[in-house]
Amino acid sequence: MGGSLGKTLSAIQKKGEAEGVAPPPLTDPPTPPETDPRLPLNARQLFCITKSWKGIARAMEPTGITMFVKLFEENEDILHLFQKFQHKRVIELHRDSMELAQHAGIVMSTLDESIKKLGNVDYFMDYLHSVGNFHTKIPGFQREYFWRIEKPFLAAVQDTLGDRYTDNMENIYKITIRYILDTVVKGFDLGRPKTSTASSIQPPKASPEPSPSPQEIKEDTEEANVQNTGTQNPVAKQSTGPS
Repeated sequence: MGGSLGKTLSAIQKKGEAEGVAPPPLTDPPTPPETDPRLPLNARQLFCITKSWKGIARAMEPTGITMFVKLFEENEDILHLFQKFQHKRVIELHRDSMELAQHAGIVMSTLDESIKKLGNVDYFMDYLHSVGNFHTKIPGFQREYFWRIEKPFLAAVQDTLGDRYTDNMENIYKITIRYILDTVVKGFDLGRPKTSTASSIQPPKASPEPSPSPQEIKEDTEEANVQNTGTQNPVAKQSTGPS
């Protein structure tokens, strides 16, 4: 019995001594490694979109359908490029359309693979170059058509994320989708016959500060032309001096 009591007192003493020892000082978390210099996202932005995209991945089909409905509403002239939809009008494309869901699923899978591989830029580029190259085989497809998906994509992501689509996330998604489309366009150019001439409208370069899209560039040019026209014929100032 005495031995048991001694062990108990010894354990209590050791516990008290342990509690009296100050805990080790807290250290700062390790600095995240820098991202590939070819990637227009910093480490924090890459972490944010990787985490945010999980919410999209759980609603991949409805997000894709919303994206394509918005795309066709604003660009009915490209319906002829889609074999399943070329004989339909926008009003005939319903959100419960199986054909629309299937095609949206294919495109969303491409975007999903791209965003998940942002941390592996070599694979990212090879993959999207092959996607761009594939589109050279579609009769009548032009490189500018890729950029028409940008606004519908951002609108669909916003619909899905709701309040989680903050100003910061909007900026990150803009940078990301333009980087994706820029890479696809380069793959398209690489896959075209060497005799083809490049379009006069160049794709925006992906950067931490999203550059304007081709449509925005066109709108700014038209506005500038209107302003220049208004200043070409100024009214002559009348002289107030004696004749």
